[in-house]
Amino acid sequence: MAVFVVISCSNEEEKDSLSEKESSIEIKVSKTVFRSVNKKLKAKFSVNDTRANSSIISEEEAQEILQPLVEGGEDIREQLIQAIFDGELVVTSEEITELKNMDDSQLAGLAYFTYSLAENVEDEPVDEGIIDEFAIASITKQEVFECMTVAMGLQLVADLYKYFNGTAQLMTVTEALAIGKAFFKRTSGWVGVAFIVYEYGSCIHEKHKNK
Repeated sequence: MAVFVVISCSNEEEKDSLSEKESSIEIKVSKTVFRSVNKKLKAKFSVNDTRANSSIISEEEAQEILQPLVEGGEDIREQLIQAIFDGELVVTSEEITELKNMDDSQLAGLAYFTYSLAENVEDEPVDEGIIDEFAIASITKQEVFECMTVAMGLQLVADLYKYFNGTAQLMTVTEALAIGKAFFKRTSGWVGVAFIVYEYGSCIHEKHKNK
């Protein structure tokens, strides 16, 4: 399928017009999968200094834990490509190439964080996994943003700044693309994505615990 790329422009009115007609992302990640990933990573990593103990999880083990997220990531990528085709997203030719070339570990990361940030869950907390959806809902957007910067670095999540400082509740194609960029601009493999998820979840857990 041919994909027509809309190259970035400096016309703010055109950008505003694009955002007004922007669609939300449908996220095909189950709560069961999300919690299972959290629970298994918590079992693998110690609470203390995870970077110093990176040998505790292998590439194969990390892949086994994160693999169930890949299908959801593939679906999100297809929605983003369609949004580009429909003229909803403004991207460069390099970005569309990087999006199409995302590997399975990057797609797993895309699915995990898109689900984590988009779900507005009213469930009671459960005592399993690094975090649960209740913890996400109980802290502020700014605190979630801070935890993402801890896990992925400020520069990589800068494109999400408007989402975290706005009032919109739905995850749009722009926010999902920003999460995708945070992953396709790094090549960290399965272990790297596992560490990102663990550090983010641990940060969320700590902020929730201190409420």
